[in-house]
Amino acid sequence: MILTRECGIILDGKDAIIKRAGSPPAEPVTIYLNDSLVFNYRDRSSISIKFAPCPGVLVDFACGECLRRTDSYFDHAQRVTEGPQRGKLLIDLDVPTLQQRQKRIELNALEKRSKAKPRSKDLAHDQIKQIVSTLETKFDEYEGCRVTPAADGNWREKAHLQSLREIPILPVTGFEVGQVPTLFGSVVQANDASETLKRLKNEFNGKWLGSVEIRKMITQENPGLPRTGSLTNASGRYSQALQVAGGGVKPAGEHLTTISGSKLDSFLRDKCANDELVVVACLRTDDRHSRAAESMLEQVQFILSERTLNPGRPTTSSTE
Repeated sequence: MILTRECGIILDGKDAIIKRAGSPPAEPVTIYLNDSLVFNYRDRSSISIKFAPCPGVLVDFACGECLRRTDSYFDHAQRVTEGPQRGKLLIDLDVPTLQQRQKRIELNALEKRSKAKPRSKDLAHDQIKQIVSTLETKFDEYEGCRVTPAADGNWREKAHLQSLREIPILPVTGFEVGQVPTLFGSVVQANDASETLKRLKNEFNGKWLGSVEIRKMITQENPGLPRTGSLTNASGRYSQALQVAGGGVKPAGEHLTTISGSKLDSFLRDKCANDELVVVACLRTDDRHSRAAESMLEQVQFILSERTLNPGRPTTSSTE
């Protein structure tokens, strides 16, 4: 056994170290003092005691040593290489004192507090300072009503119900869409999409369905919302932008040939005969009347194409 002022060592017969005192343990030492206190030791600088009297309350006490410096003065010293004092070590003493470091920590904490909760006396702008000062005066009235709930078993539920009693309930206007909420202040639960995703896969091979099938299934899972009174009584101004229950009726038609204005002359000269009747429609996509005229012209184009392909067969259509 070898004992020094810093540590102790126990050797065996072959001078192999069996135990060493003074070095940190390989694993943290945890001691449960009672139901509320837990002692945790890692090394001399990391010693903590956790106090948990009830669920939701936890206080952590740091009991480890906090040294001013963890290195030696000689680590930053410079050695003189020339002159009569060659070999001398010059200690670097340009380090902040404990009071200077504490003042620096206080300034950093003050800057963080000013960002999170600014005070009017710390602001330089006059208008902003006046606004913040007015808010502080108004909110100071609530400071006397603030209380800290007792750390009993159901203090969270009591605080939650007390907060809900202070929130006013908005009156019903009659234009709401969807289901009427019945649980006021309840926690929003995340929707479990596992069952929905299973229905979007093929039952035989387990692969995803096609885009058409998936679109149909999604439409069934999320049907169109019913129209409100303000949209129904809008004289049809929003009829083209709304979903219709059961799906809208798509008229039969043939897409028109789109030609830019700069290529119209070359198209008439090269693609059209001299005795051929050509109807040119100047339309705009962002205009509602142009879209209605385009739909009607597509139906006319479809009827003419059917008559060209089948001259002896009469063409019947619901749009005629």
